[in-house]
Amino acid sequence: MSRSLWVLVGALVVFSGCLSILGDIETSTSSTSSSGSTSGSGAPQCSTPSDCPAGGECATAQCSDGKCELTPLEDGISCQEGLGSCLAGTCVCAPGNACPGRCVDMTTDASNCGACSHGCQGGTCVASLCQPVILATGQSMPQGIAVDATNVYWTNFGNGTVMKVPIGGGPPVQLASGQNEPWGIAVDATSVYWVASQNQPIVPGTVMKVAIDGGTPMLLATGQGSPVGIAVDATNVYWENTNVNAVMKVPVGGGSPTQLASNVGTGQGIAVGATNVYWTTLGGGGVEKVPIDGGSATFIASDPDTPYALAVDATSVYWTDTQDDTVSKALIDGGPVISLVATANQPMAIAVDAMSAYWLNAGNGTVMKVPIGGGSPTQLAFGQGKVAAIALDTTTIYWASSDAGTIVKLAK
Repeated sequence: MSRSLWVLVGALVVFSGCLSILGDIETSTSSTSSSGSTSGSGAPQCSTPSDCPAGGECATAQCSDGKCELTPLEDGISCQEGLGSCLAGTCVCAPGNACPGRCVDMTTDASNCGACSHGCQGGTCVASLCQPVILATGQSMPQGIAVDATNVYWTNFGNGTVMKVPIGGGPPVQLASGQNEPWGIAVDATSVYWVASQNQPIVPGTVMKVAIDGGTPMLLATGQGSPVGIAVDATNVYWENTNVNAVMKVPVGGGSPTQLASNVGTGQGIAVGATNVYWTTLGGGGVEKVPIDGGSATFIASDPDTPYALAVDATSVYWTDTQDDTVSKALIDGGPVISLVATANQPMAIAVDAMSAYWLNAGNGTVMKVPIGGGSPTQLAFGQGKVAAIALDTTTIYWASSDAGTIVKLAK
Protein backbone atom coordinates (compact mmCIF):
# COMPACT_ATOMS: atom_id res chain seq x y z
CA MET A 1 0.00 0.00 0.00
CA SER A 2 1.29 3.45 -0.86
CA ARG A 3 2.36 5.91 1.87
CA SER A 4 -0.41 8.41 1.03
CA LEU A 5 -3.01 5.70 1.43
CA TRP A 6 -1.71 4.82 4.91
CA VAL A 7 -1.97 8.49 5.96
CA LEU A 8 -5.59 8.60 4.77
CA VAL A 9 -6.48 5.51 6.76
CA GLY A 10 -4.90 6.93 9.89
CA ALA A 11 -6.84 10.17 9.57
CA LEU A 12 -10.10 8.26 9.28
CA VAL A 13 -9.31 6.35 12.47
CA VAL A 14 -8.62 9.54 14.43
CA PHE A 15 -11.81 11.18 13.12
CA SER A 16 -13.84 8.15 14.13
CA GLY A 17 -12.41 8.34 17.67
CA CYS A 18 -13.31 12.01 17.99
CA LEU A 19 -16.87 11.29 16.97
CA SER A 20 -17.03 8.61 19.64
CA ILE A 21 -15.83 11.02 22.34
CA LEU A 22 -18.26 13.73 21.30
CA GLY A 23 -21.03 11.22 21.41
CA ASP A 24 -20.13 10.29 24.99
CA ILE A 25 -20.17 13.98 26.07
CA GLU A 26 -23.54 14.61 24.46
CA THR A 27 -24.96 11.48 26.08
CA SER A 28 -23.70 12.67 29.49
CA THR A 29 -25.10 16.19 29.02
CA SER A 30 -28.42 14.86 27.89
CA SER A 31 -28.57 12.56 30.88
CA THR A 32 -27.93 15.47 33.30
CA SER A 33 -30.54 17.71 31.74
CA SER A 34 -33.19 15.05 31.87
CA SER A 35 -32.52 14.07 35.47
CA GLY A 36 -35.08 16.61 36.75
CA SER A 37 -32.61 18.21 39.24
CA THR A 38 -31.75 21.26 37.13
CA SER A 39 -33.23 23.21 34.28
CA GLY A 40 -31.34 24.23 31.18
CA SER A 41 -30.07 27.35 33.04
CA GLY A 42 -28.73 25.27 35.92
CA ALA A 43 -31.21 26.67 38.47
CA PRO A 44 -33.00 24.13 40.71
CA GLN A 45 -36.46 23.28 39.47
CA CYS A 46 -39.35 23.89 41.86
CA SER A 47 -43.07 23.97 42.21
CA THR A 48 -43.26 25.94 45.48
CA PRO A 49 -40.74 28.16 47.37
CA SER A 50 -40.24 25.35 49.90
CA ASP A 51 -38.51 23.39 47.13
CA CYS A 52 -35.78 26.07 46.95
CA PRO A 53 -32.69 26.62 49.15
CA ALA A 54 -33.16 29.12 51.98
CA GLY A 55 -32.49 32.72 51.10
CA GLY A 56 -30.25 33.51 54.12
CA GLU A 57 -30.39 36.54 56.41
CA CYS A 58 -31.15 39.14 53.74
CA ALA A 59 -33.17 37.42 50.99
CA THR A 60 -36.26 35.26 50.52
CA ALA A 61 -36.53 32.29 48.18
CA GLN A 62 -39.13 32.43 45.39
CA CYS A 63 -40.28 29.85 42.83
CA SER A 64 -40.87 31.58 39.50
CA ASP A 65 -41.76 29.60 36.35
CA GLY A 66 -40.29 26.51 37.90
CA LYS A 67 -37.02 28.19 38.78
CA CYS A 68 -35.70 29.22 42.20
CA GLU A 69 -34.91 32.91 42.62
CA LEU A 70 -33.74 35.03 45.57
CA THR A 71 -35.44 38.34 46.35
CA PRO A 72 -33.33 40.73 48.54
CA LEU A 73 -34.93 42.10 51.68
CA GLU A 74 -35.15 45.82 52.32
CA ASP A 75 -31.82 47.47 53.15
CA GLY A 76 -31.29 48.22 56.83
CA ILE A 77 -33.11 45.20 58.23
CA SER A 78 -31.09 43.78 61.13
CA CYS A 79 -29.32 40.49 60.76
CA GLN A 80 -28.80 38.23 63.75
CA GLU A 81 -26.64 39.70 66.52
CA GLY A 82 -23.09 40.39 65.48
CA LEU A 83 -23.76 40.21 61.73
CA GLY A 84 -24.83 43.77 61.02
CA SER A 85 -27.73 44.70 58.75
CA CYS A 86 -28.89 44.01 55.22
CA LEU A 87 -27.47 45.83 52.22
CA ALA A 88 -28.25 44.64 48.68
CA GLY A 89 -29.18 41.22 49.97
CA THR A 90 -26.11 40.67 52.16
CA CYS A 91 -25.35 41.17 55.87
CA VAL A 92 -22.74 43.90 56.24
CA CYS A 93 -21.16 45.75 59.16
CA ALA A 94 -21.43 49.49 59.62
CA PRO A 95 -18.29 51.37 58.48
CA GLY A 96 -15.48 50.94 60.99
CA ASN A 97 -17.23 48.18 62.94
CA ALA A 98 -16.05 45.08 61.09
CA CYS A 99 -13.89 42.60 62.99
CA PRO A 100 -13.07 39.07 61.85
CA GLY A 101 -16.26 36.98 61.92
CA ARG A 102 -18.58 39.62 63.33
CA CYS A 103 -19.61 43.26 63.64
CA VAL A 104 -18.83 45.18 66.81
CA ASP A 105 -19.35 48.67 68.18
CA MET A 106 -15.77 49.70 68.85
CA THR A 107 -16.93 52.70 70.85
CA THR A 108 -18.40 50.50 73.61
CA ASP A 109 -17.26 46.88 73.08
CA ALA A 110 -14.83 46.06 75.92
CA SER A 111 -13.31 43.21 73.89
CA ASN A 112 -12.75 45.37 70.81
CA CYS A 113 -12.32 48.85 72.20
CA GLY A 114 -11.12 51.27 69.54
CA ALA A 115 -9.70 48.37 67.51
CA CYS A 116 -10.40 44.71 66.86
CA SER A 117 -9.21 42.44 69.70
CA HIS A 118 -8.19 45.37 71.93
CA GLY A 119 -9.57 44.17 75.24
CA CYS A 120 -10.07 46.34 78.31
CA GLN A 121 -8.97 43.64 80.80
CA GLY A 122 -12.07 43.91 82.93
CA GLY A 123 -12.66 47.60 82.35
CA THR A 124 -15.39 49.25 80.34
CA CYS A 125 -15.04 50.86 76.92
CA VAL A 126 -16.21 54.45 76.61
CA ALA A 127 -15.86 56.45 73.39
CA SER A 128 -13.41 53.84 72.04
CA LEU A 129 -11.15 54.16 75.12
CA CYS A 130 -10.61 51.53 77.81
CA GLN A 131 -11.32 52.77 81.32
CA PRO A 132 -9.10 52.14 84.37
CA VAL A 133 -9.55 49.06 86.55
CA ILE A 134 -8.91 49.32 90.30
CA LEU A 135 -6.88 46.39 91.62
CA ALA A 136 -6.62 47.47 95.26
CA THR A 137 -8.22 50.11 97.48
CA GLY A 138 -7.66 51.26 101.05
CA GLN A 139 -3.88 51.35 100.75
CA SER A 140 -1.78 53.65 102.92
CA MET A 141 -0.04 56.25 100.73
CA PRO A 142 1.37 53.83 98.14
CA GLN A 143 4.59 55.25 96.69
CA GLY A 144 6.49 52.64 94.69
CA ILE A 145 5.18 50.10 92.17
CA ALA A 146 6.62 47.20 90.15
CA VAL A 147 5.16 44.40 88.05
CA ASP A 148 6.10 40.95 86.79
CA ALA A 149 4.19 38.40 84.71
CA THR A 150 1.90 37.49 87.61
CA ASN A 151 1.58 40.26 90.18
CA VAL A 152 1.76 43.98 90.88
CA TYR A 153 3.89 44.95 93.88
CA TRP A 154 3.90 48.21 95.84
CA THR A 155 5.08 49.89 99.00
CA ASN A 156 2.73 51.55 101.49
CA PHE A 157 4.62 54.57 102.75
CA GLY A 158 1.98 55.32 105.38
CA ASN A 159 1.83 52.03 107.30
CA GLY A 160 5.20 50.49 106.40
CA THR A 161 3.96 47.47 104.42
CA VAL A 162 4.97 45.83 101.14
CA MET A 163 2.08 44.36 99.16
CA LYS A 164 1.15 42.45 96.02
CA VAL A 165 -2.01 41.65 94.04
CA PRO A 166 -2.53 39.45 90.94
CA ILE A 167 -2.49 41.46 87.72
CA GLY A 168 -5.86 39.92 86.84
CA GLY A 169 -7.34 41.00 90.18
CA GLY A 170 -7.86 39.35 93.54
CA PRO A 171 -7.23 39.94 97.23
CA PRO A 172 -4.07 41.94 98.06
CA VAL A 173 -1.38 40.01 99.95
CA GLN A 174 1.04 41.50 102.48
CA LEU A 175 4.66 40.50 101.93
CA ALA A 176 6.31 42.57 104.66
CA SER A 177 5.38 44.89 107.50
CA GLY A 178 7.17 47.09 110.02
CA GLN A 179 9.16 48.98 107.37
CA ASN A 180 9.88 52.65 107.99
CA GLU A 181 8.40 54.71 105.17
CA PRO A 182 9.21 52.29 102.33
CA TRP A 183 9.42 53.97 98.93
CA GLY A 184 11.01 52.57 95.76
CA ILE A 185 10.40 48.94 94.82
CA ALA A 186 11.75 46.54 92.17
CA VAL A 187 11.22 42.89 91.29
CA ASP A 188 13.10 40.08 89.55
CA ALA A 189 12.23 36.44 88.91
CA THR A 190 12.45 35.40 92.56
CA SER A 191 12.37 38.41 94.87
CA VAL A 192 10.94 41.83 95.64
CA TYR A 193 13.37 44.60 96.68
CA TRP A 194 12.66 47.95 98.34
CA VAL A 195 14.26 50.84 100.20
CA ALA A 196 13.06 52.25 103.51
CA SER A 197 13.84 55.64 105.01
CA GLN A 198 16.01 56.62 107.91
CA ASN A 199 14.37 57.44 111.25
CA GLN A 200 17.17 58.33 113.57
CA PRO A 201 18.25 56.92 115.87
CA ILE A 202 16.06 53.83 115.66
CA VAL A 203 15.94 53.01 111.93
CA PRO A 204 19.08 53.82 109.91
CA GLY A 205 17.76 53.53 106.32
CA THR A 206 17.65 50.08 104.77
CA VAL A 207 17.65 48.08 101.53
CA MET A 208 15.50 44.96 101.84
CA LYS A 209 14.23 41.98 99.89
CA VAL A 210 11.67 39.17 100.29
CA ALA A 211 10.66 36.21 98.13
CA ILE A 212 7.84 36.99 95.70
CA ASP A 213 5.77 34.26 97.38
CA GLY A 214 6.44 35.74 100.83
CA GLY A 215 8.62 34.74 103.74
CA THR A 216 11.08 36.41 106.07
CA PRO A 217 12.47 39.70 104.70
CA MET A 218 16.25 39.86 104.26
CA LEU A 219 18.38 42.91 105.06
CA LEU A 220 20.76 43.77 102.19
CA ALA A 221 22.13 47.08 103.47
CA THR A 222 21.68 49.43 106.42
CA GLY A 223 22.75 52.97 107.28
CA GLN A 224 21.67 54.25 103.85
CA GLY A 225 19.95 57.47 104.87
CA SER A 226 16.61 58.00 103.14
CA PRO A 227 16.88 56.38 99.71
CA VAL A 228 13.97 56.88 97.31
CA GLY A 229 14.68 54.94 94.12
CA ILE A 230 15.83 51.37 93.60
CA ALA A 231 16.75 49.29 90.56
CA VAL A 232 17.75 45.66 90.03
CA ASP A 233 19.39 43.60 87.30
CA ALA A 234 20.43 39.95 87.20
CA THR A 235 23.37 40.55 89.54
CA ASN A 236 22.92 43.58 91.75
CA VAL A 237 20.56 45.99 93.48
CA TYR A 238 21.23 49.73 93.05
CA TRP A 239 20.17 52.78 95.11
CA GLU A 240 21.48 56.06 96.51
CA ASN A 241 22.85 56.44 100.02
CA THR A 242 21.65 59.90 101.02
CA ASN A 243 23.86 59.96 104.11
CA VAL A 244 26.95 60.29 101.94
CA ASN A 245 25.33 61.19 98.57
CA ALA A 246 26.67 58.10 96.83
CA VAL A 247 25.28 55.63 94.30
CA MET A 248 25.56 52.12 95.71
CA LYS A 249 25.13 48.49 94.73
CA VAL A 250 24.96 45.16 96.52
CA PRO A 251 24.65 41.59 95.13
CA VAL A 252 21.04 40.39 94.92
CA GLY A 253 21.96 37.46 97.16
CA GLY A 254 23.53 39.69 99.79
CA GLY A 255 27.07 40.81 100.56
CA SER A 256 29.03 43.99 101.10
CA PRO A 257 27.63 47.17 99.50
CA THR A 258 29.92 48.88 96.97
CA GLN A 259 30.06 52.58 96.19
CA LEU A 260 29.84 53.34 92.47
CA ALA A 261 29.74 57.15 92.47
CA SER A 262 30.12 59.89 95.10
CA ASN A 263 29.11 63.53 95.47
CA VAL A 264 25.91 62.95 93.53
CA GLY A 265 23.69 65.34 95.48
CA THR A 266 20.18 64.42 96.56
CA GLY A 267 18.98 61.71 94.24
CA GLN A 268 15.43 60.78 93.35
CA GLY A 269 15.17 58.39 90.42
CA ILE A 270 17.51 55.54 89.52
CA ALA A 271 17.53 53.01 86.66
CA VAL A 272 19.91 50.39 85.33
CA GLY A 273 20.73 49.51 81.73
CA ALA A 274 22.99 46.93 80.14
CA THR A 275 26.23 48.63 81.15
CA ASN A 276 25.44 51.69 83.27
CA VAL A 277 23.44 52.95 86.23
CA TYR A 278 21.56 56.21 85.67
CA TRP A 279 20.16 58.64 88.24
CA THR A 280 18.69 62.09 88.68
CA THR A 281 19.86 64.68 91.19
CA LEU A 282 17.44 67.28 92.49
CA GLY A 283 18.36 70.95 92.72
CA GLY A 284 20.19 71.40 89.41
CA GLY A 285 22.34 68.29 89.63
CA GLY A 286 21.22 66.87 86.32
CA VAL A 287 21.09 63.35 84.91
CA GLU A 288 24.19 61.19 85.33
CA LYS A 289 25.51 57.70 84.71
CA VAL A 290 28.28 55.43 85.95
CA PRO A 291 29.37 51.97 84.74
CA ILE A 292 27.79 49.15 86.72
CA ASP A 293 31.27 47.81 87.49
CA GLY A 294 32.43 51.20 88.72
CA GLY A 295 34.34 54.07 87.16
CA SER A 296 33.91 57.75 86.54
CA ALA A 297 30.46 59.31 86.66
CA THR A 298 29.50 61.42 83.64
CA PHE A 299 26.67 63.81 82.88
CA ILE A 300 24.08 62.95 80.28
CA ALA A 301 22.30 66.24 80.91
CA SER A 302 23.53 68.91 83.31
CA ASP A 303 20.91 71.60 82.83
CA PRO A 304 17.58 70.26 84.12
CA ASP A 305 16.32 72.30 87.08
CA THR A 306 14.67 69.57 89.10
CA PRO A 307 14.91 66.20 87.33
CA TYR A 308 12.76 63.76 89.23
CA ALA A 309 12.07 60.26 87.93
CA LEU A 310 13.81 58.57 85.02
CA ALA A 311 13.60 55.50 82.79
CA VAL A 312 16.01 53.97 80.28
CA ASP A 313 15.82 51.86 77.14
CA ALA A 314 18.54 50.55 74.82
CA THR A 315 19.32 53.95 73.32
CA SER A 316 18.02 56.77 75.50
CA VAL A 317 17.36 58.06 79.00
CA TYR A 318 14.00 59.72 79.74
CA TRP A 319 13.17 61.93 82.71
CA THR A 320 10.58 64.27 84.19
CA ASP A 321 11.27 67.74 85.57
CA THR A 322 8.80 68.85 88.21
CA GLN A 323 9.78 72.52 88.17
CA ASP A 324 9.91 73.07 84.42
CA ASP A 325 6.90 70.78 83.85
CA THR A 326 8.74 68.95 81.09
CA VAL A 327 9.42 65.42 79.87
CA SER A 328 12.76 65.02 78.10
CA LYS A 329 15.21 62.49 76.76
CA ALA A 330 18.83 62.22 75.66
CA LEU A 331 20.96 59.47 74.19
CA ILE A 332 22.62 57.22 76.77
CA ASP A 333 26.00 58.18 75.29
CA GLY A 334 25.19 61.86 75.67
CA GLY A 335 24.12 64.57 73.28
CA PRO A 336 21.47 67.27 73.00
CA VAL A 337 18.49 67.15 75.33
CA ILE A 338 15.33 66.47 73.34
CA SER A 339 12.07 67.86 74.66
CA LEU A 340 9.16 65.43 74.40
CA VAL A 341 6.62 67.44 76.40
CA ALA A 342 6.93 71.12 77.29
CA THR A 343 3.62 71.59 79.11
CA ALA A 344 3.20 68.80 81.63
CA ASN A 345 1.61 69.36 85.05
CA GLN A 346 3.98 68.38 87.85
CA PRO A 347 5.20 65.29 86.01
CA MET A 348 6.33 62.60 88.41
CA ALA A 349 7.00 58.95 87.64
CA ILE A 350 7.91 57.81 84.11
CA ALA A 351 8.20 54.49 82.26
CA VAL A 352 8.92 53.58 78.64
CA ASP A 353 8.25 50.78 76.19
CA ALA A 354 9.24 50.34 72.54
CA MET A 355 6.74 52.94 71.32
CA SER A 356 5.92 55.49 74.02
CA ALA A 357 6.96 57.23 77.19
CA TYR A 358 4.27 57.17 79.91
CA TRP A 359 4.20 59.56 82.84
CA LEU A 360 1.98 60.75 85.69
CA ASN A 361 0.90 64.35 86.18
CA ALA A 362 0.53 64.85 89.92
CA GLY A 363 -0.81 68.36 89.38
CA ASN A 364 -4.04 67.24 87.74
CA GLY A 365 -4.17 63.48 88.35
CA THR A 366 -3.73 62.40 84.73
CA VAL A 367 -1.94 59.48 83.11
CA MET A 368 -0.27 60.46 79.86
CA LYS A 369 1.83 59.10 77.00
CA VAL A 370 3.88 60.51 74.13
CA PRO A 371 5.73 58.73 71.30
CA ILE A 372 9.40 58.23 72.18
CA GLY A 373 10.30 59.71 68.82
CA GLY A 374 8.28 62.84 69.56
CA GLY A 375 4.72 63.87 68.80
CA SER A 376 1.51 64.91 70.46
CA PRO A 377 0.82 63.77 74.05
CA THR A 378 -2.26 61.62 74.70
CA GLN A 379 -4.29 61.59 77.90
CA LEU A 380 -5.05 58.02 78.95
CA ALA A 381 -6.82 58.60 82.27
CA PHE A 382 -7.90 61.52 84.46
CA GLY A 383 -9.17 62.07 87.98
CA GLN A 384 -6.56 59.74 89.50
CA GLY A 385 -5.57 61.95 92.43
CA LYS A 386 -1.95 62.36 93.50
CA VAL A 387 -0.43 59.75 91.22
CA ALA A 388 2.93 58.62 92.55
CA ALA A 389 4.41 55.64 90.71
CA ILE A 390 4.05 53.86 87.36
CA ALA A 391 5.00 50.48 85.89
CA LEU A 392 4.43 48.73 82.56
CA ASP A 393 4.20 45.29 81.06
CA THR A 394 3.61 44.41 77.41
CA THR A 395 -0.13 45.11 77.47
CA THR A 396 -0.91 47.21 80.54
CA ILE A 397 -0.08 50.37 82.50
CA TYR A 398 -0.13 50.23 86.31
CA TRP A 399 0.02 53.13 88.74
CA ALA A 400 -0.35 54.02 92.41
CA SER A 401 -2.37 56.97 93.72
CA SER A 402 -1.01 58.00 97.12
CA ASP A 403 -3.93 60.15 98.29
CA ALA A 404 -6.67 57.85 96.92
CA GLY A 405 -4.90 54.79 98.28
CA THR A 406 -5.46 52.83 95.08
CA ILE A 407 -3.54 50.53 92.76
CA VAL A 408 -4.92 50.86 89.23
CA LYS A 409 -4.35 49.31 85.81
CA LEU A 410 -5.29 50.30 82.29
CA ALA A 411 -4.97 48.45 78.99
CA LYS A 412 -2.48 50.16 76.71
